[in-house]
Amino acid sequence: MRVGTLRPRIFSIFLPLLLTVVSARAAQAQQPVWPLNGPAFSASPAELQKAAAAVPTEKFAPGEVLYERDTYVLEADGRVGYRQHLVFRIDTQEGVEQWSQVRVHWDPWYENAPEIRARVVTADGRLSQLDQKIITDGPAREDGEDTLTDARIRKAPLPGLAVGAVIEEEIALTDKQPFFAGGGIYRDFFARGIPVVRKELTVEAPTALNLVYRVHNMPAVKLGDETKDGRRRLNFDQSYMAAQANGDIPLATHTPRLQRSIARSSSRRLTPNR
Repeated sequence: MRVGTLRPRIFSIFLPLLLTVVSARAAQAQQPVWPLNGPAFSASPAELQKAAAAVPTEKFAPGEVLYERDTYVLEADGRVGYRQHLVFRIDTQEGVEQWSQVRVHWDPWYENAPEIRARVVTADGRLSQLDQKIITDGPAREDGEDTLTDARIRKAPLPGLAVGAVIEEEIALTDKQPFFAGGGIYRDFFARGIPVVRKELTVEAPTALNLVYRVHNMPAVKLGDETKDGRRRLNFDQSYMAAQANGDIPLATHTPRLQRSIARSSSRRLTPNR
């Protein structure tokens, strides 16, 4: 798995497992809110439009992340399941160009092929669904000519994209075997280079797993911690975050943005798509 790096603000977990979350500035009074947080694609197009209309556009921002939920399911044998539910709005032509497609980086040697779903609701209420037949899969391009890898990119163009459109996506990526069964350090970044109205992170793991987490620079985050049927569930809920100046994470990333580190010496990054 791969992710773009982000300079400030984190959350962490040790598992020997460490989970880290990085955030942006704390929410301020009278900031917009996102009221929808059900399962992906459970809201009607009209409900999406109504909720998005209550969030004003921001000067110089090509778009806004209205809602994001990252979910990680950790297993005792070291396998990890990831699911990202993302709702965002395009406010400028620059945003249309930057968000023109969804892309997922994956490694077949230990990961199953990603699942991608998406829909676009234009400003006039027209609904376009991502056709699964147009999703393509090919080798990922590496930086060095001498690098040999089986890494791949699964991608598809977003249908009906235009200024004012609201896009909803869901991506699922699961391990078919552990990347490293002995544990690792995981980081999930909350902040982006554009405003984020609401972000949630859920981590689920067996209670027998030595799970330790750390939150950095997120004074307003709401934490839920529940244990049931032998599993522990952590939920982090962060309200409005302003755009992070000079952030390394682009407008959007359509792969898990969790960074894994093994024995503090080697790491894999969830690669940004833009």
